[in-house]
Amino acid sequence: MGPEISIIVPVYNVEKYIKRCIDSILAQSFSDFELILVDDGSPDNCPAICDEYAAMDSRIRVVHKVNGGVSSARNTGLAMACGKYILFCDSDDYVDSGWCQELYKAVSDNPASCVVSNFMRVHQDRAVAKIPPEQLPEGVISYYEMFLMELSGATWNKIYDNGILAKNNIRFDSNLRIGEDVDFNVRYHQCCDRIIYINKPLYYYCDTPESALNSYHSDWLGLHLFPFYVRIPLIERDHKLTEYCDGWLCTFINFFEIVFDKRNKESLFAKLRYNQRMLNTKEFQFCLRHASGKNESPMVMKLLKTKCYYLYWLFTQLVKIKNNF
Repeated sequence: MGPEISIIVPVYNVEKYIKRCIDSILAQSFSDFELILVDDGSPDNCPAICDEYAAMDSRIRVVHKVNGGVSSARNTGLAMACGKYILFCDSDDYVDSGWCQELYKAVSDNPASCVVSNFMRVHQDRAVAKIPPEQLPEGVISYYEMFLMELSGATWNKIYDNGILAKNNIRFDSNLRIGEDVDFNVRYHQCCDRIIYINKPLYYYCDTPESALNSYHSDWLGLHLFPFYVRIPLIERDHKLTEYCDGWLCTFINFFEIVFDKRNKESLFAKLRYNQRMLNTKEFQFCLRHASGKNESPMVMKLLKTKCYYLYWLFTQLVKIKNNF
């Protein structure tokens, strides 16, 4: 008979953090779990560290594979998992001693539910409680409420029914550079009856220089179109499409500026063409079409609806010149 929970940890180039991660998992108040460490071809000392831990604790299984990215590593772990439920942890993070117990109890009490907890953000070894924009009490919440609290995207603050994952063939898309967690979660939420929120910070997310979200991407706007668009069916189910699009439109407009970062060595014309392409994508146009425009000036909305980024860019330059006088 297998364990109640399988904990999957992708491991790659985190020699400084991996022991802290594993130690926090082994210190759980809930002990009926297996820990699957997926060495994704890590070039440092992580493979040896994982093997050392496996030799010390029979609950730990290690697999060494050729590097294929975090989605590939998680899928490898899922293929090996024997637990009734699945937990994910990133190898540069760590967890509260009640992480397993709290999530397990909630999902056991609420079968066919997606269970999500709050988390702590750790910056330069200082833990800061994650305060959502709209703090909610424990219990049933909507997907849109979870999105507003910035809890919808990650996998490490949720517990998954392995039977639901297997029955619906829910796996991570290795082709996605950003948004693979969002895609995985959306497909899982569509198979659940409701969302249960635990108002406790059970996970410690470490904001390290190596974190993907701290890396510069000249294609930042393009990478975020998918996470915006894939959530639409769940947002529509909550009847919050206008509010959702209002927020994302503001985000996309801000993302226009990222392409002009000095780290992007493309020519000005190439940068302008990139933003023109982004403006004309189906995702951006969907957002623009369904947003009320309450967060933007009428002129900005009018220019964006021409589908000509060059006109919008000229307008922003004129505004900058005016503001400098």
